[in-house]
Amino acid sequence: MIGKLMIGKTFKGCIEYCLSDKRIAGKKQNTSGRVGVLHYNYCFGDKKSLIRDFNNVAALNPKQSKPVFHLSLSLGKGEHLKDIDWVTVSEQAAEHFGFEKNQYLLISHNDTELHQHIHIVANRIGFEGKTTVSDSNSFKKVADFCRKMELKFTLQTVLNPKRFLSKSDRMLTRNDERKNVLADRIRRCLSVSLSLDDFKSRLKKENVIVITGRGITFIDEKKMQVKGSDLKFPLSKIIAVINKNIQVKQEKEKQNQKFEEYWKPSDEPGRSRGFRM
Repeated sequence: MIGKLMIGKTFKGCIEYCLSDKRIAGKKQNTSGRVGVLHYNYCFGDKKSLIRDFNNVAALNPKQSKPVFHLSLSLGKGEHLKDIDWVTVSEQAAEHFGFEKNQYLLISHNDTELHQHIHIVANRIGFEGKTTVSDSNSFKKVADFCRKMELKFTLQTVLNPKRFLSKSDRMLTRNDERKNVLADRIRRCLSVSLSLDDFKSRLKKENVIVITGRGITFIDEKKMQVKGSDLKFPLSKIIAVINKNIQVKQEKEKQNQKFEEYWKPSDEPGRSRGFRM
């Protein structure tokens, strides 16, 4: 079993990523039904409800700037656990890391071409406003937990996580998941932007800095710097989408203007405009 732990600032990007169907490794695949919530602990609802509820509890401790606990666990090729077993894993993880009395989700990603894996998203803040999950010695804690689960469920022992990866997968950076989250933020902001400055302003609210020159570069809250072309959002594409947004807005305004003129009261007595039957 391979474990990867991330401690973050915002639940929005994390929960949206974990609960959304996405492309796998840049390939066009049908990922419908890829995501399933296997277990809720002191929480329930859709993405918006979960984000709101997690944020409300995190707000009980405003001094804690990183309330997000995100643990992903992957099995080796050919290994498989039943849903009920994954629920047990999540309960063991909650006890091991200290969030058994906090909000947390267990999410399964059923990627057919990847190793079976799950995500646990938990609130480091308890209902009493205290931080119950430490971020110290996280690497050792994750390693210890994975070894414990390998013994419990008779899984192969992994001393070197790269054993599970193909040569091409080993070349992938550790930032792939964060790149997916960043790409989602860019896509969401771009869809409603009407200028490059508007686009930058919207991303700034998402804790993303935009640098433009001959191209475009994005920097997230953890200082990860990525070229737009690496995220399939080169500057030329962004400008093209913004121009399209402007065109659509102008067309809607013209239609609204025509509609208002059509329904404007007539100056001729006894006549009014309307639909003819």
